Amino acid sequence: MSAGIFFNGLPSTVLIGESQLFQVCHTATEPDLGTEVEVIITLSKPSQHNDLKVKVFNPLTQLFEPITFNQNGVAFFGPFPLENICNQVQAIFEKLGTYTVTLQMIRVSDGMELARTMGTVNAVPSPKEIKNLERRLRRCVKRRKKNQGN
Repeated sequence: MSAGIFFNGLPSTVLIGESQLFQVCHTATEPDLGTEVEVIITLSKPSQHNDLKVKVFNPLTQLFEPITFNQNGVAFFGPFPLENICNQVQAIFEKLGTYTVTLQMIRVSDGMELARTMGTVNAVPSPKEIKNLERRLRRCVKRRKKNQGN
């Protein structure tokens, strides 16, 4: 293949609700350099489509622009001319769980897959969230004991 796609700096574990910055990099040589491509982003668990918020930095507008997953856990980025570049990505994992994402680089002219990669991230509660959950659990236990004593 004369094209590639990979994650750069994607953490394997993140705290729920915290913004994560990493890169998605594209590589190309002739004949694919400059070819119009689109990236298909697929979640292995479609039910997570509302739990992962993704934005990609647009160098033209100098803004992070949202990527939206559909009900099937699929989102699209592009089309754009393929070049050797890394795009800045911002992601927020909003719920506990393991998120596995597949990126497929597709040539627009004929739908051929030029490259594919996969990344997995585990979203875990922050220490603050754990303390809040422990506090709530202690209150529930205390109320239950009180109610059982009456």
